[in-house]
Amino acid sequence: MTYCKKPGSTVVLLLLAVLIATYTGWFTYHSIDRWASLNNDWWDVGNIDSAAYNTAHGKFMYSNAELGSFWSDHFAPILLVLSAYYLFDDGYWFIYFWQSLTIALTAIPIFLLGLEFFKNDRVALLLAVVYLANGYIHAGNLFDYHMVSHIGLFFFSAFYAMVKKRWGWFFVFGALLMFCKEDAPIIFFMLGFYALLVQKEYKIAFVTWAVAVAYVLFVFGLAIPYLREVSHNVWGDRGTYYYNKDYVWLGESTLDKLKTLLFSPRETFDAVFSNPMRAGRWEDWVTAYAFLPFLSFTGLIILIPSSLELLLNARVTVSSLLFHYPLMLAPLWTLAMILALVNVRKLAEMASKWNIGSKPNIWANVVGRITMVTAILYISAILVFILMGAYDFTVFGLRVRMGEPGKPLLILLAVFVIHIFFAPGSAFSKIFGADLKTRVTVIPLLYMLFVNVLITKNSVPLILTDDGRQVFRENRKIVYDDIFINPATLYSKEHREHAKIVHESVKMIPKGATVVTSPEVYGIMYHNTNTFLYRGASEHPFTDMEVEWGAIDLKGVPVKIGPPLYDRRRAILEFFNNPNYGLVLERDGLFIFKKGADRASAYKWFIDRALTFYASEFGKIVGSDVEDASAIGGMARAALASKTPDGTLLYGPYVSLPKGDYSVTFRIKAEGALDKVKLKLDIAGDEGKKIFGEKMLTGYDFPEPGKWMEIEIPFTITADITRKVEFRVFYFSGADVFVDEVRLHASLDTFLQRAFLPNRKIWRYSASAVPNLASRISDR
Repeated sequence: MTYCKKPGSTVVLLLLAVLIATYTGWFTYHSIDRWASLNNDWWDVGNIDSAAYNTAHGKFMYSNAELGSFWSDHFAPILLVLSAYYLFDDGYWFIYFWQSLTIALTAIPIFLLGLEFFKNDRVALLLAVVYLANGYIHAGNLFDYHMVSHIGLFFFSAFYAMVKKRWGWFFVFGALLMFCKEDAPIIFFMLGFYALLVQKEYKIAFVTWAVAVAYVLFVFGLAIPYLREVSHNVWGDRGTYYYNKDYVWLGESTLDKLKTLLFSPRETFDAVFSNPMRAGRWEDWVTAYAFLPFLSFTGLIILIPSSLELLLNARVTVSSLLFHYPLMLAPLWTLAMILALVNVRKLAEMASKWNIGSKPNIWANVVGRITMVTAILYISAILVFILMGAYDFTVFGLRVRMGEPGKPLLILLAVFVIHIFFAPGSAFSKIFGADLKTRVTVIPLLYMLFVNVLITKNSVPLILTDDGRQVFRENRKIVYDDIFINPATLYSKEHREHAKIVHESVKMIPKGATVVTSPEVYGIMYHNTNTFLYRGASEHPFTDMEVEWGAIDLKGVPVKIGPPLYDRRRAILEFFNNPNYGLVLERDGLFIFKKGADRASAYKWFIDRALTFYASEFGKIVGSDVEDASAIGGMARAALASKTPDGTLLYGPYVSLPKGDYSVTFRIKAEGALDKVKLKLDIAGDEGKKIFGEKMLTGYDFPEPGKWMEIEIPFTITADITRKVEFRVFYFSGADVFVDEVRLHASLDTFLQRAFLPNRKIWRYSASAVPNLASRISDR
């Protein structure tokens, strides 16, 4: 290969191919695994891929998630590549492969730029490795699919064509870059400054700017306003670009925003970095690039507009570089870093004329050997940590331990720096080159590689291990222990078993049927042009078309669809309440309803689950909630004679009930002096103004201490609807009393004809999810 100054180019190119193939395979597999286990971010991929798939099947860029043209939200012609594939196949896997492949292929133009600027194929390969080892890129890749993942490939390809002055290819890749997202023309526009300031290609610079501006005027002046005007979009704001609202805090008009930035920069950035998450993420981001981009004036110019676009966004997920947003900035900062290294090499070339650090001697050889042995020891120790986790043991009286990899990695980096800089004749220097300018290039690249590995540990994993120690918080943000982990270990056996059930169960829904689903079910069914997110019985698509099926997964994590919290409990109740739908399957928290199905089949489930309340769900004035292994839910509401005064032990849950016949069963036990038991139970409505039934309890109602008794009170609702119905327990001190659950029972006739609107906070997924529930149901 004549363009490589160092020997062994065939081996280097083979290693580059292995790097690309490994990255593509690894992240494709784990992206698909994340989707299959219902852990993907259903909104982005379900929104974007729905539009691409629908385009191939007669509904041009129609998003079933947004209920309108996806291009009215994000104008991205690059999605037509996906649509072309979906003309022949509908595999969900392709979008994840396409994303991982284009990110991996970015290594090729980066490698070529390394050859062009550094004249060293090993340094060029290291440059590509550093880019693909970036933890922020991994996080964006695994989070979900987004069009910005393609920006890196087209950006670096366009820049390489610019460097080689292949102007036709430059504009081809520039067009593909702009097609990735409506704000990508900003990036292409900024490349014009390189042509102007560095290459002195004034004509190319002005043509680049003209093309970018013309495309922006077309997209924001014509395309998006038109599409938002004619498209029924869930976000509203017809005729305007939806994301304008994210910058209103800077000013209403564009001129106002510019005035704020120009005349109040300190106040603006103080406000931006007052958020600790935002400040911390940007500090980590700049540190990961070793502050090198600030050493290139041209590189800094190129990265500033897009960086400010994200930094000044009012949404903290955007301005903190979460989710897929780093995929947009990483290419720009990497290019600025490369241009900065070019400047550093020029300084090193000047220093080499004075013979600084260029002549190996006996001391250099000693330093080289010592640092090489030290590096081997630390590499071995870190590899053991990666494979086995933290360790602490004694060998020959010496204590060997590692609890976290941060300090060892930094020490290893320092050893490499000393080895490379002070031992120019060492084996490591011979790999990359012994000249000073090459060494000062390799040192910061190694720094970035090490820091990226640390970032990877804290964002998403890079290195294999079976030890997947992590903590799942309620919002499913993952806190990693100090260990590198395999993404496959993030999803528990329960997650995978439930996901398998969902995948198998939804197969009963015919292809092409009109179906509404909860978010995670939508995430595996959007390759059906008639699958929609369920937003309520009074919302689209129920109001505009005949819905044949409903699939709601109660085990899904609460998420937001626009402003309101998506309430799966409410969705299930609305299907139960709708006389046109019957429950055809309930399995491990997944509910599938079908229009015209037998509603009586849902009766027992509805009574046992939907209308059964734990005592801990109710309000109280006296008493406390205590653990009780014999209680159905493992908890009971307790009133103790020794410390609980007279008062309301239980009230709520304020349900709305239609006309019909009912009964309420209280599950209660008493302990201690049974002859002193005194309780009053009642059913009240209209904020306690109307009593539908009541009963006084004494010790005669509790034949044995500690035995649960079920006390039933029948009642009838005569009004068409009675709101705020509550079930109450009044305690009069004298004995220890415990309430387990309260069960509302409706007659089959009432269930089939009427609507129930319980205001539930807690639902039961299945019998196995609640202690003692299976035995209680089987006993009835």
